[in-house]
Amino acid sequence: MTKKRRKKRKILPRLPRGLTRRDRYLRRTYGITEAQYLYMLGLRFGGCHICGRMPNPGRNLHVDQDHKTKRVRGLLDYRCNHRLLGRGLEDAELHSRAAEYLRRSFDGRAIVKGSSEPLFLE
Repeated sequence: MTKKRRKKRKILPRLPRGLTRRDRYLRRTYGITEAQYLYMLGLRFGGCHICGRMPNPGRNLHVDQDHKTKRVRGLLDYRCNHRLLGRGLEDAELHSRAAEYLRRSFDGRAIVKGSSEPLFLE
């Protein structure tokens, strides 16, 4: 008889009580708080960080991160997150804005409560 191997469970850090479901999701998945998300949302007046479009009512913008470094780059709408960065549209202006967006060194995880300036990594 062979023994079945148990899958090792990923041990997640204990989160404080009283957090909203969205806050818990953002902390576990991206390492940012809901306050940091809302701060990034305010940087572009609630719109996508590339095209500036507002999300549909009742929808949130997608948190965009570099999968290798886990750096949170910003908030994108569905079109920019899945289609523009994933496949590429034919609008040259959008591509130049997307290239500028990818080159900048902003990291949403570095936002500190009470700061007025966005932080850029050197």
